[in-house]
Amino acid sequence: SNSGSVTIDSGTATGTAGNITIGTGAYAHNVTVGNNTGTSITTLQGGTGTGAITLTPGTAGTIVIGAAAGTGSITLGSSTAAQSVLIGNGVNASAQTVSIANGATASTSTVNILSGVGTAGTAALNLGNNTRVTQIDIGNIAAAAARTINLGTGANTVGIDTINIGTGNSTVAGGKTINIGSGTPSGSGTNLLTIGSIANVAST
Repeated sequence: SNSGSVTIDSGTATGTAGNITIGTGAYAHNVTVGNNTGTSITTLQGGTGTGAITLTPGTAGTIVIGAAAGTGSITLGSSTAAQSVLIGNGVNASAQTVSIANGATASTSTVNILSGVGTAGTAALNLGNNTRVTQIDIGNIAAAAARTINLGTGANTVGIDTINIGTGNSTVAGGKTINIGSGTPSGSGTNLLTIGSIANVAST
């Protein structure tokens, strides 16, 4: 029938807990739950234990969430309570790659990380704070169009920004090598470098 409700259950709130298994035979088959027609909704619920909802393919299997041409939002972790959202957080014994918005862009792309307007508490953005990181790149490619790379350029009216570059206390010769605008222009290229200002009581 295409109408009415169908309930598959094992046990009740006061009875013995049971297991419901669907398509668990050890052979290749396809299991489909729900559909993508109109306003259809498919809900998966779990309890409070570890792995309450678990998606586990075979070792080389892939997990796909979302349609290739989907236009709806995909929400991952929207709790207002204290919660950890972990992505690629295992202790890897082999090389791993985590990619975010890393496709070959053919239209406008925007990636926001910790960019909401805060109204209470504090926030910290940690990037590359790993003793085994050997290279950190930001905008490190020859641009196809003019671009602006900003660091701490907000016009503060209350807080004070302290911007540190290479301030660690090295104990090895040449422990900090700092290059600013040190490239060698060619052709009609030039480097323009401004440090400090003469406005008000600025000092350099």
